[in-house]
Amino acid sequence: MESLVPLMAPAVLEQFSDYDRRLIEDDVERLDVYNPDGLWGDAAQVLASSPILSCARFASVTVQIRIFDRRAVVIEGPRIDDDRTALIVTRKDVVDGARGLFSAALDTSVPAAAAMSDDPRPWLTPRQREVVALLTADLHDDEIAQKLGVSVRTVRSDIEVVRRVLGVRTRFAAGFQLGRLVSATGLSTGSEPPS
Repeated sequence: MESLVPLMAPAVLEQFSDYDRRLIEDDVERLDVYNPDGLWGDAAQVLASSPILSCARFASVTVQIRIFDRRAVVIEGPRIDDDRTALIVTRKDVVDGARGLFSAALDTSVPAAAAMSDDPRPWLTPRQREVVALLTADLHDDEIAQKLGVSVRTVRSDIEVVRRVLGVRTRFAAGFQLGRLVSATGLSTGSEPPS
């Protein structure tokens, strides 16, 4: 089961905790991508103590979908008398589109547990660490892309993920914030700039 969740209230997380626990006990594979800006009230605290925390990731998502067995997708349907409805769609092109949307969100996501911790370094991918190291070496996106053998678009996506999770607005601030963490803890970023 794969889900994109743009908005979440704490009451909903609490309401489904027993259901979620049963799914985990039944070894149902699941992955939920939540929009951290869409967690209402103390939903983040409820998620932190939820059985699904290990299945939760954060990314900017704007549409709610749930994909079952890669064969059906549940999407929000029309409102009827101010009530929300859901549609179950099994058409292959719709399911493939939903899976593509989920995959794109997953590519820019970070583990929720790591994002809620004070130290984001454990979840940084090796390439994101290399990008940050090269940023601190004052290289431009195209130079970083060339050194790492990836596209400029990939470099910019990695910078955006690191910037968002560190809670800073600029790429300079991302390098500075990670540098402060390294100085304060005496640990490395986990990667040195490639030569």
